[in-house]
Amino acid sequence: MTSAGSSSTQRASTSTSTSGATDEGGTTEDAAAIVVVNGQDQRMAPATTVAELVATWCSCADGVAVALNREIVPRSQWTHTALEPGDHVEIVTAAAGG
Repeated sequence: MTSAGSSSTQRASTSTSTSGATDEGGTTEDAAAIVVVNGQDQRMAPATTVAELVATWCSCADGVAVALNREIVPRSQWTHTALEPGDHVEIVTAAAGG
C-alpha cells in the first residue's frame, strides 16, 4: 500500500455547491460537489464525509486507507471529515501476495 502523506487535517463540515437553485431560505437545492476520487471526477452531495465515500467505493473498509489532498486521514476522523469541491481523494487497499 502506498500513501501520499503522513499527517492529518481537520476539515470543516461545510461545502459549497457547484450547481442548483437557491430556495427562499437561501439553501441550495439539487447541489452537488465535484471531487476527484482515484483520478476521476465524481459528483457527490455537499458535505459528504470520507466514511460515506468509502462506503460507496468499498464493500468492506478493512485494509483501506484514505488520502485527502495528499494527507492521510486517520480512520477515527472519517466520519468527521467532510469533502469539499475540488478535493483530491485516493482510496487504497492493502493486498497480500508475493
